[in-house]
Amino acid sequence: MNYLIDNSIIDLKSETREKLKTLGVGQFQNNITRVAANPGAVKIIKERRNTKRYNIRTLKEPDKRDNLIEALKESFEANMPSNDQTEEECWKTIETNIKITTEKVLGYIRHEARKPWMTKEILNRMEDRRIAKLENNDIKYNQINKDIRNKIR
Repeated sequence: MNYLIDNSIIDLKSETREKLKTLGVGQFQNNITRVAANPGAVKIIKERRNTKRYNIRTLKEPDKRDNLIEALKESFEANMPSNDQTEEECWKTIETNIKITTEKVLGYIRHEARKPWMTKEILNRMEDRRIAKLENNDIKYNQINKDIRNKIR
């Protein structure tokens, strides 16, 4: 049986074929971006999507909602698509209007620190430690590492 993996057709042994079937490679190919087959193991790697999301929770506040509506009206009045544009160009102008105004008014969701004890001072010291490691300065690296561990406790 042949499988299409990384845009090339590969003839797999029956064991590997059965492992891929149990993992669902044949059924859910759209979710899988790359399959790496090692002896005795099959590893499926899914693509991560780093998308910025707008802070829609602020729309529950009436002031923010009204601000967004007014800003959208103003942006559409200023950048109204013309009649001589194609449908795609028209859609692009509408899409950019919406994106720019929502970014200005709502902003993006800010990810909060998962560990509240990690302060900016500790993060700065970690950056110093990384630089000391690149410089091959073991004494400075060890001193900064001890300092970070003491501040974390």
